[in-house]
Amino acid sequence: MKISENCPNEQGYLSGPQAAQLAQRRLQLTNSKQMIAAYPQKIAAVEGLERALAQRMSPGATYQACVDWLLGTPQQQGRFRMCRHSWSPSHPPVHEVTQERLQALLKEIYHLQSQWQAASGQLVASAGEVSYAKLYEAVLALADGATTCPACGTGLTAVAQDPFAKARAGLEQLAQLAALQ
Repeated sequence: MKISENCPNEQGYLSGPQAAQLAQRRLQLTNSKQMIAAYPQKIAAVEGLERALAQRMSPGATYQACVDWLLGTPQQQGRFRMCRHSWSPSHPPVHEVTQERLQALLKEIYHLQSQWQAASGQLVASAGEVSYAKLYEAVLALADGATTCPACGTGLTAVAQDPFAKARAGLEQLAQLAALQ
């Protein structure tokens, strides 16, 4: 005798929400039976994957032997733990490093940075004050009638390269800046 033979709904006793609930439970029961029937196949598939993995790691070994070799047993340490210990970084010894010392160094760095920024600001401000036109005129006036090098005092006839000719070439570039100014 089947369960469905004695089920009241087969004879029309249930209706409405109770009938829907019974249909839902029957569907759940069918799904559960299918899952139970497929379980041995899933276990066999997992065991097949385990065997294949064990053969890749160590031909002829079982999966459990590979797991014991990697993770270890209560009697023996596994390779994973040994490798993890060898991979852990060993820090070099640090001498005379304290929180106060680090904060003092950081404060000094901020102080030096602010000094550098102030000096850079002054340079930028004073660069705007330099008149390239006046500099150009001063070098030209110095070159008129000069017979010696202004840097070393050697006569212009004895120097390897005329410093005023070199200065004039540079002044041509400065002349462009002077014109912009």
